[in-house]
Amino acid sequence: TTGSSTSIIPGKTPCLECFQPSLKDEEMPKCGTEGVHPSILTTISSVQVSEAVKIITGQEPNLANKLFLADIKNLDYDKVRIIKQSKCNVCGVNADLSTKKSRRKLIEDICGREGKSVHIVSPKDNLEIDLDELNKIIVDKKLNIIRRGQLGITIQYNEQITISIVDSGVSIIVGALEEKRALEIFNEIIINGLNITPEKIDSEFKRLVQIN
Repeated sequence: TTGSSTSIIPGKTPCLECFQPSLKDEEMPKCGTEGVHPSILTTISSVQVSEAVKIITGQEPNLANKLFLADIKNLDYDKVRIIKQSKCNVCGVNADLSTKKSRRKLIEDICGREGKSVHIVSPKDNLEIDLDELNKIIVDKKLNIIRRGQLGITIQYNEQITISIVDSGVSIIVGALEEKRALEIFNEIIINGLNITPEKIDSEFKRLVQIN
């Protein structure tokens, strides 16, 4: 039920690192587990659109050097001043702008859709899936194809679960209650169906799915 927003102008205003240093995605609460009230999304996005219009039209945004805070549960709204840090690692005088390789996650639980859990499976390698071959497997398994495009296919696995698969192998599985179940479905269709070695997915894949 809470949200925040600021307008960052490079070289002029504080950057995210200035007032929220060393944020780590893996330590942040996920909307898939914490839940998000739809109204806070509307509130924050409306503020952000208004700020974007000001910037595009050459006006000074209201949230330059300020952080807007909203709590719709208690109907509290506030603005606090934020300060550009001269020693900031990102925008300061001696900023370190070297890129760091992010740690890839095999599977991640993201924001739910229509009350259903959503998992994204991201293989280590680009699988370069032949969508025509995948289409044959789907037909053989008597699964329904919801839609097909040049880069991927969305199928109805059962009444509760849908799967969107792009040709790189990245798959979005909606409706599987647990990560293990999502990986089992991925294993059934991608690994077994297309005869792809688990090592192309992740070195830990066999252990996570307990493949013999």
